[in-house]
Amino acid sequence: QMTVSSNGSTTNGQTEEMDIDQENGNPAKKQKLMSKEDFVKVMDDVEKHSLIVDEKWYLVSLNWWKKAEKAVNDGYMEDIQPIDNSKISTRGISGAFYLAPKLVERMDFIPVPEKSFEVLNDSFGVVDAKRDIIERLVIDDGLRGNRIDVYPKVVNVILARDRSRRVTLPLRNDTVGSLRERALRELGVNESLHKIRFYIEHGDKFELLNVKDDDEVANLFSSEPTVVVDIVDENGKGFISNRINESYNEISSSPSYTRGVCGLSNLGNTCFMASAVQCLSNVPQITEYFLTDQYTNDLNEANPLGTEGHLAKEYGKLMHAMWSGRHESFVPRNFKSTIGKFAPRFSGYAQQDSQELLAFLLDGLHEDLNRIRKKPYVEEKEPAEGTSEKAIAEEAWANYRKRNDSIIVDKVHGQLKSTLVCPKCAKVSVKFDPFCFLSVPVPTKERLFRTPIVLMFNPLKKWARFALNITRTTTVAQALDLIMSELGEKIEVIVFTVDSMNRPTLMEMDDPLCGENRNRYAIVYACQVTRAIEGSELVIARTMGEKKLTYSSKNLPVFFTIPLNQSEEAVKEFGEKEIVPVVKGMFEKDGIEEERYKCGVEVTRDGDKWMVDLIFDEVNVLEDVRGTGLIDREKSMPEPKQDVSLVDCINMFTKKEQLSEQDSWYCPQCKEHVLATKKLDIWKLPQILVVHLKRFQYTRWSREKIDTPVDIPGKDFHLRDILVNDSHEDAVYDLIAISHHMGGLGGGHYTATALNGETWYYFNDASVSKACAPYGTPSSSPYLLFYRRRELPIIHSDEHLDMETED
Repeated sequence: QMTVSSNGSTTNGQTEEMDIDQENGNPAKKQKLMSKEDFVKVMDDVEKHSLIVDEKWYLVSLNWWKKAEKAVNDGYMEDIQPIDNSKISTRGISGAFYLAPKLVERMDFIPVPEKSFEVLNDSFGVVDAKRDIIERLVIDDGLRGNRIDVYPKVVNVILARDRSRRVTLPLRNDTVGSLRERALRELGVNESLHKIRFYIEHGDKFELLNVKDDDEVANLFSSEPTVVVDIVDENGKGFISNRINESYNEISSSPSYTRGVCGLSNLGNTCFMASAVQCLSNVPQITEYFLTDQYTNDLNEANPLGTEGHLAKEYGKLMHAMWSGRHESFVPRNFKSTIGKFAPRFSGYAQQDSQELLAFLLDGLHEDLNRIRKKPYVEEKEPAEGTSEKAIAEEAWANYRKRNDSIIVDKVHGQLKSTLVCPKCAKVSVKFDPFCFLSVPVPTKERLFRTPIVLMFNPLKKWARFALNITRTTTVAQALDLIMSELGEKIEVIVFTVDSMNRPTLMEMDDPLCGENRNRYAIVYACQVTRAIEGSELVIARTMGEKKLTYSSKNLPVFFTIPLNQSEEAVKEFGEKEIVPVVKGMFEKDGIEEERYKCGVEVTRDGDKWMVDLIFDEVNVLEDVRGTGLIDREKSMPEPKQDVSLVDCINMFTKKEQLSEQDSWYCPQCKEHVLATKKLDIWKLPQILVVHLKRFQYTRWSREKIDTPVDIPGKDFHLRDILVNDSHEDAVYDLIAISHHMGGLGGGHYTATALNGETWYYFNDASVSKACAPYGTPSSSPYLLFYRRRELPIIHSDEHLDMETED
């Protein structure tokens, strides 16, 4: 029988239920070996099981899970070891086990429904029951709906005048109002609510919790906050007198600190938010708009796409606090809470992405401040034949501005040109769309790795095997150049790979020799042909058994070229006279009598190539030769360049690509979905250009950061040459802020560097220090880049703000 032990604290300060215990803590014994079918059912249950409130789930280390999956796929169920959660557990001073901090679902662990976990436990057992049985409940957190409460939270509540009176309250779906009622009841406080003050304790300082009763507690607290309850007298005096951040302060005429040089306290994994806000705070044209309260005239509280003005108001208050000159650092709790109300993914305290936060913030501010009170309907229609691109772009921009008019659009939005070309009818579709970010790819670091390629010679001679040290982007043509340089001659070859049934896939010269979708250790074959490929037809020869139950070739396919426009009879004759001897010479076993080599030839047409099937009466007279026993000849590509420039990344963004099946385009001329080619170009640049370096790659089971150093231009960044709009004004930009990401995905940290006046500052949560200009040396940390277009004259519109603004 499994029972839940008492509560305890995790190493990251969060309280949770301890792992499920078993009698004496002994590991469960394997009782019956699970079948492959049963394991597949468990996997299916993990994917499809609904989240039901109060239902139990169990956490299983992804490390163990992947090993189990491999054993299942290999057909060796007996190799699956007992469940081992040592990779996701940590041990406290008391000896109790807790879930390690900052774990990510499907990156560190897999949640498994109760019944499926029981099946796994019955079959494989656990190494240590106290450590490896990790039970969690499904909760409804009110914002994101039902979810597994991986890190259950509590709040410690203390009475200010008697700190011995304290309670620890577990949190579920509490609002501020319900938490207050529970806290006062547990502490035995019966005073009127107007005399009650709640503070969050920060060492020897206290932050007044000035929020609404219906605010979700999940948006306010992370980890284990200590809340102090104070009771004030009729004059508003209580036990606590040293208060911080009690109210937003107006700009002071005698500041204690440089305006805008204000840290933002980390509320618990909120460095991503602080980084984005510090960058935006140091965009003078936008911040002055809030500091001078111009935004209050544009508030659009009725806009259903906005936040009823709440986000704009809280951001305005935050800017006033950061630029008041009264604070060395500030606690942005109300701002964080407001974001969590309208963007549930930011409501908790897990690490998030600064670009995603900034995207929400800019979009939310735009809608809250949209000067268009009633958006008109704008019909999208095809432009008339012969309309210039300039006219199409201007009309598209005008139509966009009919529905979108805000400080964000004024300063941050630009325009892209999108060109789609149908591969069937060559129909060209050109559209112009607004953008708020330029999200540009960052190339991965090109590392050399070893991949084999076997050269099949025809006329017959011993095959050659090459061990090529290449990169993921090395093309077939580049690999062949290496091989030809080793051979000292140039020969015509067909390059291909085969699957487990020996079915070939041809490769083009500009294909990567070992792309992302292929195992880099799998053999690539190059079959020599005696006739030039240009101006010839391709013939593929396959060896079959007499019954031909499947089109599974006994051996590797062999390629030939013949003159164009041959008849089927001519191809069959070519097969009998030319192909059969070559195939025999390549694959025949030693010591086989000639009469056993009876072989029929069948010819079929497959698109633009001929298929010649050699039907052997006894297919076992042939060896399954793959060239694996050959001695490798080593050849290497030159060591790849590691650093890239920002312009390189932008050029990758504008590179033509072919759409995938999921993104197919409906061609209005062909009347069907096609895999069109797509090209993006930059048409109109904004005054404030935000560039997002796409450093994160995600798949179902893995996430990785691209650490390629990028050379970031600082001053005099000329972008006129990357524009396709010939009539665009000059575009010279200066860097004014960077959001940095350091470390990996699991334990990474965000900071910011920004230009305040003429001085660069480094913002690391609540800490701020002067910094050198953050450019000149390629770096892997820049993630978001803020550029300001150079426009003269630039003057100080209000000297006491210490901000540069345009005239």
